[in-house]
Amino acid sequence: EFCGWVHQDQGDFAAADDWTRRAVDMAQELGDVHLVAYGLMRRSNVATESGRPIDGLHLAEAALRQRLGSHPRLTALSLRQKASAHAMRGEVADCRAAVDRGTEAASAGGTSSRAETAYCTVPYMAMEGGHALLTAGDPLAAVRLLSTALEQWPAGQDRDRGLCLARLAHAYVDADEPEAACTTARQAVASLEAARSARTEGTLRRLRGRLLIFRRRPEVQELREELAQ
Repeated sequence: EFCGWVHQDQGDFAAADDWTRRAVDMAQELGDVHLVAYGLMRRSNVATESGRPIDGLHLAEAALRQRLGSHPRLTALSLRQKASAHAMRGEVADCRAAVDRGTEAASAGGTSSRAETAYCTVPYMAMEGGHALLTAGDPLAAVRLLSTALEQWPAGQDRDRGLCLARLAHAYVDADEPEAACTTARQAVASLEAARSARTEGTLRRLRGRLLIFRRRPEVQELREELAQ
């Protein structure tokens, strides 16, 4: 599963799905329901990131069918996937419902001892919920959630913090706040020095093109040059 995550972080989604599928097969052979559900959730994440929302939705629902009552963080992560898939399909109400349920589940999982889901904190879910709402076309709600996530961000998750910053910069562009987008994007660029990530780099590369509508502003010109480097 970790091999799958590494390939995903480098943008190789085919290899990521292959490794994660192997992890699910092994978990099924072991009869470990929790790891089966975790692997299905991870495959859902690979599917949505590679532009396959229907596959992502079905895999997330399969994860939720694995009796997760005693694992609220895994429930939260699977609901995060439902929110993302619904957002990509333009199903805004379903996206919002999944974001709310996922946040509640993450809050209930504060004492969880499972190592593989330890990263699923309330700020992490706020980041993922904000990203889903941005995809669904609600940039103001996305700005609120992503900003809240960064205010509460835990130490030791530098890679995801950089991704959160890059996503917030996109939300500011959609909210017609280019100055805030530039400030936030520079923080995301700086974060790459501590934790390099192809996902964050790709998010920033896409931002450069989206800033063209504000290209007459000096701070935007400077940022686009910085992103080009």
